[in-house]
Amino acid sequence: MRLIALEAEDLTTIAAACQDALFLAQNATYSAQKREFTLLVNRFRWEDDEKNQRVQALLSFSSVKSVKALGVDKNSQIPKSILSIEFIHGKEAPEGEVIFELAGGGKISLAVECVDIILGDIGEAVDVKKRPDHNGDK
Repeated sequence: MRLIALEAEDLTTIAAACQDALFLAQNATYSAQKREFTLLVNRFRWEDDEKNQRVQALLSFSSVKSVKALGVDKNSQIPKSILSIEFIHGKEAPEGEVIFELAGGGKISLAVECVDIILGDIGEAVDVKKRPDHNGDK
């Protein structure tokens, strides 16, 4: 899968594809010089309803002014899970904030000049035993 978001509305598709994606904080990188934020994730393939599979994917953001993380330990070996990704419009279009809500209360916030995001699968999908389940979530 390869998806590109250039408008806030496009982000909803990428967010749906990344729901329940797992990642290690050490696999998040930000280059202030290049103004890029990348995140290597192991996403659940929601688009294939008949199989329980995960695939490694790269989530790349351009035009990033700053990154803030709350409840994310860069040295932790415990994977974080993405619950949602949303865009909040800033004072002047097209700038705004991309917010990742993480399981366990963590959050990553990207201040961006505009929506410029690519999600691309890398490698082959692998079968997994469990399907993410939110029935117990409130």
